[in-house]
Amino acid sequence: MAGFGFEDLVVNLVLLLAGLLVGIGFAKILKGLLLIVLALAILFLLGFTVAGIVAPQTIAALFGPAKELALQFLTLLARYPALSMGLLIGLVIGALK
Repeated sequence: MAGFGFEDLVVNLVLLLAGLLVGIGFAKILKGLLLIVLALAILFLLGFTVAGIVAPQTIAALFGPAKELALQFLTLLARYPALSMGLLIGLVIGALK
């Protein structure tokens, strides 16, 4: 049998574990960011002004580079399915904790 040796198995396991750990950490960061966004939305809806909030035009200008970054990230996930599964499992575990 050719194509899938012990080295490939070890590499896929390492990618799965790395994705799992990164996914758990990302879920924790995402929960914190959601709380911050919710707090800013409440302040905005109540009419308070928060110093340092950027203009909507500046936020819209960020979508171009973010789109390119997302495309590169999706290409990386397509190349390494074990990493993508680890990220998915880690996100679920981190979201449930």
